[in-house]
Amino acid sequence: MSQKKKKAKKPMNPQVTGDILLGLKTLISNDACIKVSREWKGWRHAIPVVIALGSVVLALVPYFVQQNNVQGSSAVFSAPTGNYENGLATLIHTLAYDSQTNQKRATPINLSVSADGKLVFEDNSADFRNYSDGGFKWFTLFRNHSDDPANPQKNIVFEAFFNTDEATKDDDFFKRIDLNQNPFTGTQREVHQVGENTAYQSPYIAFGKEFVRFRRRNEVQTFTGLTGSYQALANTSLTDLALKAELVDVKVIDQAYINKVKTFFVGFVNSSYEPAKKQAVWMYTGIFFGVDAAAILLFGLMLFLMTRGKKNPFRIYTFWECQKMSYWAALAPAILSLAGFFIPNFAYILFFFLFGFRMMWMSMKSMRPQA
Repeated sequence: MSQKKKKAKKPMNPQVTGDILLGLKTLISNDACIKVSREWKGWRHAIPVVIALGSVVLALVPYFVQQNNVQGSSAVFSAPTGNYENGLATLIHTLAYDSQTNQKRATPINLSVSADGKLVFEDNSADFRNYSDGGFKWFTLFRNHSDDPANPQKNIVFEAFFNTDEATKDDDFFKRIDLNQNPFTGTQREVHQVGENTAYQSPYIAFGKEFVRFRRRNEVQTFTGLTGSYQALANTSLTDLALKAELVDVKVIDQAYINKVKTFFVGFVNSSYEPAKKQAVWMYTGIFFGVDAAAILLFGLMLFLMTRGKKNPFRIYTFWECQKMSYWAALAPAILSLAGFFIPNFAYILFFFLFGFRMMWMSMKSMRPQA
């Protein structure tokens, strides 16, 4: 019975093995970057270009991932919230229940986002905790800061505004609120004081025609929020939330009610912030991509210019060879810049510093003219 002869494996070409080892050595050796840039010819010119582009992309991965994981609700609901959840809970409850009698409304107040991403606000009630200024109304939640029943000190602790005026742009509407003005007319509103403390504006939510603004404040310090859009909130109804069965028999002051409303608004805020977040992430990622790519090109140019002296033994290096040295040197800093996952505040700039340090080291040690 004949046995099949095993085919002898061809040993790898020593030249190929040497090239692979030399390419890997460029990760830790500047001399290897210089050697491979000068010796590799032909189609292998494309390798350092691919490495340079891949390095820039790799370096931006931590920043890109972290920014995409940012949730807009963290800017609104991180402690201290300054009565924000309580104000929102009262707002939602009052859409479906009379604020004076606490009886269910025959016709709930309609607060929603239309299918085309526009504000819908229909208020025909007389008790919607309205604050009237020049004929315009908005939702206002007061709190008594005085222990004297005969001398109550009612101060605004939360407000909700609704831009239903066709003549008022959202930007102007929001700006006037921040200046403590009537958002429709621009007239200055009265100052509300808390005991001896300096006057402050209350936390609020402002529903514009196409945008929604969240701001939280308290007596001690001003906390910023964010501005989102209705783009991802089409057909969202806040009135439906107020009518949900699990909220019907729960008192608005109960923590269970507040938590359910907060959960809804966490999603509401995140969805409103999503379009702006994506736009910002791609815009800044593109900017940092350009900065890192330009740094690689400029450091290659720096190597070329530093070797132009008449007596410099390295003036035989061409411009393209110096560029390739910079390209090859970029991969190791890009890998190290993945540490940006653990130091997020420096994720966007880590590659620039690491790469700059390596190139300076290369220019001082491997390309320094010997005396």
